[in-house]
Amino acid sequence: MVSKTMKRWIEPTAAPLGFRIFNTCLMLLLAAIFLIPFYLIAVASFTDEVEIAAKGFQFLPKTWTFYNYEYLFGSSTKFFNALSDEGVNVLMISTSEIRIAALVPLEQLQDAVRALHTAYGLDAEQVEAVVYGGTGR
Repeated sequence: MVSKTMKRWIEPTAAPLGFRIFNTCLMLLLAAIFLIPFYLIAVASFTDEVEIAAKGFQFLPKTWTFYNYEYLFGSSTKFFNALSDEGVNVLMISTSEIRIAALVPLEQLQDAVRALHTAYGLDAEQVEAVVYGGTGR
């Protein structure tokens, strides 16, 4: 059985029509203000970075591309496939925008560095690159 107090809380109020229209418009505006940045981030991830640099963020870009996702997943795939093919055990991973780091056992360090050099074409005699391989001390 519902008490009279509870009935008042459950029953909808008869707010004036003007207030309900204003309230609905305000809620839609706030929803748009909070959702537009997420939409722009999603659209930017499918936009060429040259177009973003030239024209800024747009609601509908002229060209759509999956390059950002190919780059994101492609570089790490090459990295971990090279280590996996060599049989190197990866203990821990750390990533940033420009670097992938993997912690491997000390006895597999030389094999890991050699495998990564080969995968990225750094084992040639003419190529200069910095590859850090050490114990972390």
